[in-house]
Amino acid sequence: MDENIFLPKHILLIKNYQFDNTDETKDKISLMLDANEEDIFIVQALVTSVQKLPDEKLNHGCTNSAEYSFYHFEKDRIVGKMPNQEDFKFLKNTFIYVAENIIRIPTDKYNTYTQNSISLLGILDNDEYKRVIKCIAKSRFLKNKLKKIFQSILENLT
Repeated sequence: MDENIFLPKHILLIKNYQFDNTDETKDKISLMLDANEEDIFIVQALVTSVQKLPDEKLNHGCTNSAEYSFYHFEKDRIVGKMPNQEDFKFLKNTFIYVAENIIRIPTDKYNTYTQNSISLLGILDNDEYKRVIKCIAKSRFLKNKLKKIFQSILENLT
C-alpha cells in the first residue's frame, strides 16, 4: 500500500468500504483530514444523497446553525486538482456533516485494503482545505474528543 495516499487533503475512492458494526460494504469517497502513525482523521464518507436544505438556501462552504453543521462542496465547482493536474470538482452537491462524518480510525484498518481498492481521485487546494478544517474545528457538533485535535490542526495551518 502506498503510504503517501493517506495524506491530508487527499480525496480517496475506497472500493468495498467496510462500515463498522455491519457487514455492509459499499464504494465510498473519503477525505483525508490528518494522519499520524496511530490514527487517521477522515471524513468517512462524503455524502451526496442527503441534503438538509433546499438548493436555493445552499452556499458553497461552511454552514453552522442550531440544528446542523456541515461543509458543502457545490457541484461542478473547482476545489482542487486530480492526479493528472486537471481541475477536480464534485459532480453532485457533496456534504461533510460534522456530527456524523468526522471519525478517527486506527491506521491499521487501512492497511487491510489492497492497492487496487483505494485510489486517489483528487487533492483539495490549500484554501479549500483550510476552510474545511476551520468549519470542523469551529462546529459545536464536533465530538469533544476531537475538538483539541482539530483546534491544533487549524492552528498549524495559520
